[in-house]
Amino acid sequence: SKIAPVSDLGDLDLDVPQRGVDVNGIKKEHQSAIANYRVSSFLEAIPMEDSFLLNVGGDHGVGLGVLHGLLYHRPGMIVVWADAHGDIN
Repeated sequence: SKIAPVSDLGDLDLDVPQRGVDVNGIKKEHQSAIANYRVSSFLEAIPMEDSFLLNVGGDHGVGLGVLHGLLYHRPGMIVVWADAHGDIN
């Protein structure tokens, strides 16, 4: 059986200066928006023909950036979200 090559794309620097206040119950809204933008832009720039992306680590707050970046490549994608919490929130 053939094993597909694995590429580690490294870590993405999401260190964003703290600014502003919570907005509509969203904590660190400014930082979250910038981090999600960076993640999405990074993923959009990756050639992903016939590839599978496994995103490991990070906070659930940057999940939107991951999905947005992947939708760029696969607009008809279906998402199954498996949360790490035992209550499956």
